[in-house]
Amino acid sequence: MTGEEELNWASILRFDQERGLASHRHDAEAAGRRGAASERTRYLKEAAQLEMLPRLWEFGVRLTVEEYQEAVRVRSWITHEQTIARHEEMARSRPSSAHWDREQIRELRSGTRHFWSPDGHLLYVAVRDDGRFVANHGFLTPEWAERLRRDMPRHAKLVTLYERNQAAGRGHPRVCRES
Repeated sequence: MTGEEELNWASILRFDQERGLASHRHDAEAAGRRGAASERTRYLKEAAQLEMLPRLWEFGVRLTVEEYQEAVRVRSWITHEQTIARHEEMARSRPSSAHWDREQIRELRSGTRHFWSPDGHLLYVAVRDDGRFVANHGFLTPEWAERLRRDMPRHAKLVTLYERNQAAGRGHPRVCRES
C-alpha cells in the first residue's frame, strides 16, 4: 500500500467540512456581536448550504483520493457561488460600491468556470495570471489533460477545447450547453 492509500480520506473530508462550518458559524457570531444582522444571516445561510453536503463518514464509507478530490471540487464550487452571491448582495445594499462589486463579480465569473456532467462529475477550470489553465487543481499539461479525459469522458471534448485554447494563448472558450 502506498501512503495515499493508507490515508483515511473520509476523515480528512470530515475535518475540512467541519472546519469550514465552524468558520462560517464563528463569522456569524462575530457579525451578530457587531449588530450586522444581514451579514449574520448570510453566514448562517452559507453554513446551512455547506451542511447539505453528504457526510459520507457517518456511513463508514472509505473514500479514494479521487473521491476526496471530487468532494473538494464540489465544495469549492459552492464557495465560489457563495462569494459571487455575497458580492451581488453588497452591490445591491451599497450603491456607492456597486461598480466595484460588479467588477469583482465579473472577475470571479470570468476567471473560474465550473462544468457539471450528467454523471455528476465536476470540471473546475481557472485561468492564472500567466494565461495557463488549472483544471481540477492541476496544471493543464498534456499528461493531466489525458488523465482528465480518461477519468471524465463526458468532459473529454471540453478538456481538449481548453487544451487548444491554452496552446493558442486564449482564455475560456465559449461553450455551448451540450459540451
